[in-house]
Amino acid sequence: MTDLEIKHVDPTDDASIREWATTVRDSYLAEREAMWWESYEAVAEQLRDESLGKVRAALLAVRGGAVVGAAKLDVRPDQPVEIEIGVLPVHRRRGIGTALAAALHAWIPQHASDVLQCEVLTEEGLAFARRWDIEPANVEDRQLLKLPIPESALVELERPHSRINTHSWVGPCPERLVDDLARLTEQMEEDVPSGDLTRVVSSTDRNRIRYNEKRLDEEGYDLVRTIAQLDGKSVGYTTLFVPRNDPEIIVQDYTLVDRAHRGHGVGRALKIANLRQLAAVPSALQSHWVQTSAAPTNTAMLALNEAIGFRTVDKIFECEGRVEALPTSLP
Repeated sequence: MTDLEIKHVDPTDDASIREWATTVRDSYLAEREAMWWESYEAVAEQLRDESLGKVRAALLAVRGGAVVGAAKLDVRPDQPVEIEIGVLPVHRRRGIGTALAAALHAWIPQHASDVLQCEVLTEEGLAFARRWDIEPANVEDRQLLKLPIPESALVELERPHSRINTHSWVGPCPERLVDDLARLTEQMEEDVPSGDLTRVVSSTDRNRIRYNEKRLDEEGYDLVRTIAQLDGKSVGYTTLFVPRNDPEIIVQDYTLVDRAHRGHGVGRALKIANLRQLAAVPSALQSHWVQTSAAPTNTAMLALNEAIGFRTVDKIFECEGRVEALPTSLP
């Protein structure tokens, strides 16, 4: 392994960040159908984020002058440590992933959580993670919806309900709804199925909503959202992320319906109203897919997605272990 070099990506070096983003994308998405991944612009904004208490590092593995792998570390106060490790398919099983893991370990500050989390997409990746007792803690089915959706199809899917009203918008949340959105977002943090994954639920208020809107706009996303009201009370919301810089795949984020108001068709009304908005979003006109995911146990959401036209294509493994189990030296 003496010919392998691990380089730190300078967050001010556009060329290095682009090389990192391309390497990770190619490593993770090999042989996968239409899977969303973060754009170079989003990664650049994240690496340059100097928020108090955050530690981020991006690494490149170079052999013979060619980049063969990449990794990233994300440490936030009171949250599990998150890592990404990707090795280009033709360079796997040569100790490169282990070298990147050891290099990431050296970057983790002593004050960080000892809980380690990462997203794994393949059985090969699971075998690699399990070498350090990093095991699946939550599994989700990844689903795709082909675009565009004809208006006639949306009309056919609708189930009008006299008690349900939807309010949709693109961009910042209307002031009249921001407190309702904050309340529902916090409920989502508590309700989202996460298996055995360690989660730290943070409070959400209007300031957090506005901060996240600004951050996502800077990372290059158009936010497309809808709130549903049942008898005048806000009881659910849904969000689509449209990447302006690489709009091929839109991301369907969480859809929440308040526990006390499920079974009335609120989720269906939310998703259909929000999908309708895509026709008015310029960047979405270039999109070919909507991607979402749901736990296999969330049968109601999976059934609704399938009714709309989503199909399950593969699985996403959210894995967890301990920081101390990572390798500390090169193989």
